[in-house]
Amino acid sequence: MKGSKVEVTAPKTATEWTVPIVYGNGVKGCTAFGVAATVNMNSCHYKWALVASSVPATATVDVVCTTAGDAITITASSLPCTVTIGAQAGLKHVTFTNNPGSGGPADITAKLALENLAYTTSGVGCPKAGTFSNGKYTGTLTLEAFNDPGPSGSKPYPMSNKVGLHVGAPGAPQGPELHCTSSTTGCTLWGQSSGHVFSLQGATVGCKQYEGVAGARFEATVPKTGTSATIKAAYGVGGKGCTWPVQVNGCDYTLNFIEGSSPATATVDITCTAGGNITLTAVAYDCTITIGPQNGLGHVTFSNSGGAEPTDVTAEFSLEKIKYTATGSWCPKPGTSEDGKYQGTLTLEGFEDPGPAGSEPYPKGNKVGLHVF
Repeated sequence: MKGSKVEVTAPKTATEWTVPIVYGNGVKGCTAFGVAATVNMNSCHYKWALVASSVPATATVDVVCTTAGDAITITASSLPCTVTIGAQAGLKHVTFTNNPGSGGPADITAKLALENLAYTTSGVGCPKAGTFSNGKYTGTLTLEAFNDPGPSGSKPYPMSNKVGLHVGAPGAPQGPELHCTSSTTGCTLWGQSSGHVFSLQGATVGCKQYEGVAGARFEATVPKTGTSATIKAAYGVGGKGCTWPVQVNGCDYTLNFIEGSSPATATVDITCTAGGNITLTAVAYDCTITIGPQNGLGHVTFSNSGGAEPTDVTAEFSLEKIKYTATGSWCPKPGTSEDGKYQGTLTLEGFEDPGPAGSEPYPKGNKVGLHVF
């Protein structure tokens, strides 16, 4: 049994909560002034209110008592000494952090660091009797969320249908962020599709499945939480499977989430090693398309998918105004243009490791949950 227990019924979205806390187990488990004590909330509870625009998300705390004149009492009977904490508002503060979780839905850590708490002590055993405003309340707790309180008798631990819990102060710069529920420092993202297409010079260039391998494969190594991801792509198999062979030549796609976007949206940078570029070559004709490094292409939108853990993320690419150069007598419009497009949908999965040797191009390591919020 934990020393303090919190249970809150809350709507899907809220900026303040009524927070009842139970201390100890009956008359056991608490101390004050070095001796056993009881903490009685009576008709009182805490109200947490998020501070607009706070980063990290921060709340002030009110002590609210529904019965007039009521208070929280801390009683050390053996001294004797009683501490009385009455209704008061605007105590600072509680800070919150999102935890992606490890193999399960996300939860929140709340760190309480309240100061200037007003209280009264009474009793001959109190070190100092009177009324004061120098009280402190500190502690950390993890908040989990459930769709219902669980079966009868499961209290004080609700155990039914755990769901994800997330926090962000209103008006503050918000994600989105990509989270993987890895128990290590991060995870490997993997996705594949045979429906991604380039649209250039009036031609549509796509890569279909070839010898059991998807036309386009994508892989990235990401931290547990991040606002960007650099994705390595591969198209076709040994130059086969694509309308025109597509070579990435040291180029990657870097996805950068747009702050505050809903649904979660990212712009795309094409980044290449020195001298690198993406090439699409019409082998039977005299036309080569070269796509060099460029930034801020829009856009990719993300949504959570996959149902139960470990979940996936769906990414929908819809890039426009891609700059490229066409060379060759067969190209309809030789020279440099900025009207290229790239489209396709992709399901991204997360793995704690890339899997055993020989499992490429499909990582077979421990699959973990992947979320965007």
